[in-house]
Amino acid sequence: MSSLLTRLAQAFSAPTFPLTCDDVPQSKPLPGQVANSAGGHSYQASDEERLARFLVLGTEGGTFYAKERDLNIENVEVLQRMLADGKGPQVVQTVRDMSVAGRTCKQDTLIFSLAYCAHRAEDEEVRRAALAVLSEVCRTPTMLFGFLAASEKLSRGSRTGGTGWGRAQRRAVSQWYTGRSPQKLAYTVTKYRERLGWKHRDVLRLAHPKALTNGHELVFRYCVKGASAVGENDLVTRLHVDMDMAEDEQSSQVAAEGVRTVVFLRGVEELRGLEQAGSAEIVAEEVIEQACGLIKGHHLAWEHVPSPLLRQPEVWCALLEDMPMTALMRNLGRLSSNGVLDRADKLERVCAQLRDANRLIQARVHPMSVLVALRTYERGRGVKGSLTWTVHPEVSAALDAAFYLAFGAIKSTGKRHLLALDVSGSMCAPCAGSNVLSCREASAAMAMVALRTEPLCKTMAFTDTLVPLALDASMSLAQVLAKTSRMPFGSTDCAQPMLYALEHR
Repeated sequence: MSSLLTRLAQAFSAPTFPLTCDDVPQSKPLPGQVANSAGGHSYQASDEERLARFLVLGTEGGTFYAKERDLNIENVEVLQRMLADGKGPQVVQTVRDMSVAGRTCKQDTLIFSLAYCAHRAEDEEVRRAALAVLSEVCRTPTMLFGFLAASEKLSRGSRTGGTGWGRAQRRAVSQWYTGRSPQKLAYTVTKYRERLGWKHRDVLRLAHPKALTNGHELVFRYCVKGASAVGENDLVTRLHVDMDMAEDEQSSQVAAEGVRTVVFLRGVEELRGLEQAGSAEIVAEEVIEQACGLIKGHHLAWEHVPSPLLRQPEVWCALLEDMPMTALMRNLGRLSSNGVLDRADKLERVCAQLRDANRLIQARVHPMSVLVALRTYERGRGVKGSLTWTVHPEVSAALDAAFYLAFGAIKSTGKRHLLALDVSGSMCAPCAGSNVLSCREASAAMAMVALRTEPLCKTMAFTDTLVPLALDASMSLAQVLAKTSRMPFGSTDCAQPMLYALEHR
């Protein structure tokens, strides 16, 4: 923003400054301006600015003025230029930092950009750097599989061709598996068994990872052979012998974790074996009780549970005890639909979890993800499918509180900000990547973020003119929307906020 205002200031250095909107019509660009997608002219954003915009916002659904395909082409060109200009290490670092800090609502653009650096960069050091942060960026198998799918496509279209499975990628993927403890790896591979046409069995056969411990070897065998790997066999026997024969504390801990991994994987398989018993319309109480015991005993997630058993409220009550924050928000409709939230103790527990600021920050929950969850839940029906539910006001209130709590990690810049909200007619359009938010609501939400984290903010609204807009940090999102929705619509002149900011410094 500061660089943009600097360029504006340079362009407006003539004695006639300050200028008004009539002095700078969009059809007559100022020096240094280029045509934009809206039919007017603006200053060209730097490649660094456009990369950050691409990583945070993505291109899903396009924008009001540009199609998704056109935006994708433009952003790939940005990556190409930055790599050609020797800025590959900066791209990799930006992707890594945004992923670790949880600054993006979706991960697709981060994964694609990392794969692009790993397979399209001419500089070998950039390719190595991209693969070195693979485990930090792709924290789940879904993200890893997305990276591998993108890598194969990018490699086929590269100058050298191939599948992308060179020595460096095999090493990086091997470290993704061996960098986790056996028990954590077992939890991960059983929770996310298959995504995007990939299975762990396929990845392991391509990467050829070398097991660091017998526990890792057990998980690898399980991925390839299934339940038979955790039956009575030589490796399982060796794990028990290792624990009995351990001579020091470290080897004892390693062996003990291997045995716990055996117990965990057997518990997962036992739960999967209940699918046949739970296929009837009426599931026997002893089956439900057994499933709940396995869920609680092994701290299993809902992805571990066979589909027929997910129709049982008692099963969801058991899952609630260790349900991660993101999974909780995605399943609020189902919890309401099957009657779990009709129970006062479960409703109270869910609301308390949603209001837990530490859990929100640790789970890297993006504020806009919370807002989408809130609007989806308030609809009383899913965006896709036929699921409907009764909306509990307590849950809506907890999600509303969670939206603001999710910004707890944001630090103030200490600078003065002009928050100019576009209230033109185009802002009624759906927000890109969401079927439940309008552009108007998304802009109001982001304004509230700044108001609650920055001490010096001035708020205004604009269409083809700029008018005062009285907002403050004590207001709720609903109050902000009420103010912006009552304002007159009109055409859009994005120069208005910039001119005002320059004139009033």
